[in-house]
Amino acid sequence: MKVGLERPKRSPFGELFEPETLRAVEDEEKVLELLTEHISQQTDVAPLELLARVVLERGSDETASGIFTSYNSFLEALGNDKVRDELENIAFHEASENSTYDGLRELSKTFRSSVNTFFFDEHPQLKKLIRDYGVF
Repeated sequence: MKVGLERPKRSPFGELFEPETLRAVEDEEKVLELLTEHISQQTDVAPLELLARVVLERGSDETASGIFTSYNSFLEALGNDKVRDELENIAFHEASENSTYDGLRELSKTFRSSVNTFFFDEHPQLKKLIRDYGVF
């Protein structure tokens, strides 16, 4: 009796971004070879771009807007020298009273809420993949 882990025929990454060339292959070794090549190519893709691919393919317009509008607004604010200077000079005990800080906290809440909605409510596979591969 052989003891050990069985290789899955398809990886979780392949379930999300399966290339067309992989779908027609039946040989397990060839599947693993193509999947390895595909995953290697994806390591050059920014995480935000990977998120955008999945959200634009499977997410609602509201969720996509919540994720990317809040993310863009947050980066835009941090790219503003005046805003950065203001944030750098806020005392810890005064942060909750500062409208700029509060506005950025709201953007981060919108981003987090939208990502959670997508990952755990909208996408049919992500919740299972996160549970199986992302939680230790």
